[in-house]
Amino acid sequence: MKIAIFPNPHREEALKLGSNIVSYIKSKDVYTKLFDSWAEDVTEDFDVGIVIGGDGTLLRASKILVPLGVPVLGIRVGGLGFLFDVEPDEYKDAIDKLLDKDYRVENRGALDITVEKSGITEGKFLALNDAVVNKGTFARMLEITLYVNKNLVARYPADGIIVSTPTGSTAYSLSAGGPIVSPDLNCVLVTPICPHSLFLRPILLNPRDMIEIVVGEKHEEVMLTVDGQLGVHLDTEDRIKVSFSNIQWKLIRLSKSPDFFSTLREKLHWGERVGDA
Repeated sequence: MKIAIFPNPHREEALKLGSNIVSYIKSKDVYTKLFDSWAEDVTEDFDVGIVIGGDGTLLRASKILVPLGVPVLGIRVGGLGFLFDVEPDEYKDAIDKLLDKDYRVENRGALDITVEKSGITEGKFLALNDAVVNKGTFARMLEITLYVNKNLVARYPADGIIVSTPTGSTAYSLSAGGPIVSPDLNCVLVTPICPHSLFLRPILLNPRDMIEIVVGEKHEEVMLTVDGQLGVHLDTEDRIKVSFSNIQWKLIRLSKSPDFFSTLREKLHWGERVGDA
């Protein structure tokens, strides 16, 4: 087995833990490599990737590993950590389980994003959580037109629109009033951000559907943001096409991993009374 280690390069605690994990893996006579800079390319084949940090680190490292088909295990250092199974003091037990193949792989959906300007493709991106079209700093709403399979869904003013995977349903979409979607469903969630209408609500779509968003009247700044990390400036009549990707995000789940609803109760504090410790 060959294991790649991706700590958050800007967090000392994550870097230190990464070094400890490398030492522990090498003591088991297993090959491992520490990637302590995002600028370093992955030129070898790895069987597993271990990511150390928060949700942002996991997303960024997964963007590197997912296209290579490498399953990912997260060790949480900071952040809410919806997708993390392992706490820092549990890393030795987690490594032992990896080496014993005592784990399962959970496949999560991803989105293919294409930006077209004047009919010409300007960029293609992979989203693991979501793609967001939103306004900039000026307090003016956008004019957004939404199509599904070339059929008009709606034209409406809003602060923006979110297209997310089931995994991304607990991210920005949740804050915008979208539903929580079980990660084992294959679907795409479209959530408007502060629409100027009482009747526009989030929509769940078939993964075979082609979603198209057209930017209306030009404002000072309109952005497409992919997974909260990559930004693209948009102009009037730019088109953002979104489809369910054939690429799957492989997350490693250890045998002790809680089920999805246990994670929701823990992270979102469901069922707790006010004043409970």
